[in-house]
Amino acid sequence: MMPTPDREPTRRRADAPAAPDVRVHIETLVLEGFPPQEQGRIARAVEQELARLYATQETGRVIPETGVIDHVDAGSFEVAPGASPDAIGAQVARAIYRGLR
Repeated sequence: MMPTPDREPTRRRADAPAAPDVRVHIETLVLEGFPPQEQGRIARAVEQELARLYATQETGRVIPETGVIDHVDAGSFEVAPGASPDAIGAQVARAIYRGLR
């Protein structure tokens, strides 16, 4: 990989642990009060943000050996007026992440 003028290549030390491979699949996500045309984009943003959180955070959160969590109650939260579906999805993901404690 050749360095570009505004970016140097990222190198990992040989003894550094590899980043975890985290995949999130949500079978059913209940989104009450959001327009149906935005729900798919919100759901994708939730999956992406949860994967990012698990890949980058030091956590003591327990995931069963099967890797399957049947139900999570993320509680409720306020959404800023005019928030984008991506921002809403990230907010939902953080609420879910907190709910897994």
